[in-house]
Amino acid sequence: MHALELKVPPPAVALFIALLMWLVSWTVSQLGFDFPGRIIVAVALGVVGAITIVLGVASFRRAKTTFNPMKPESSTSLVVFGVYKFTRNPMYLGFLLILAGWAVFLSNFLAFFLLPAFVLGDVVD
Repeated sequence: MHALELKVPPPAVALFIALLMWLVSWTVSQLGFDFPGRIIVAVALGVVGAITIVLGVASFRRAKTTFNPMKPESSTSLVVFGVYKFTRNPMYLGFLLILAGWAVFLSNFLAFFLLPAFVLGDVVD
């Protein structure tokens, strides 16, 4: 097995973490909190995350290479322009920002503790 192969697509991991965040915030609701502007902050993080993902995919399309992390062997070039000038993996960063927005929306301390699980899932793969 090639070292760069992924077993689970990143969007599926992000969705799984999002469901876990909802579950813990629902189960342990006494750890919830509220603050003014929470919806605005949550939406802003989600929008910035989505834009980051779109910019990453657009850079790959412009380079005419695959953006599918499940098949790194099908890539034809190394993308170092566009959003890739600022971050090595804008798609993971985008998902992390969306999950952070979801954690803000849920407003539960335990939801925030699951954010590293998404990051560690990237490192472990």
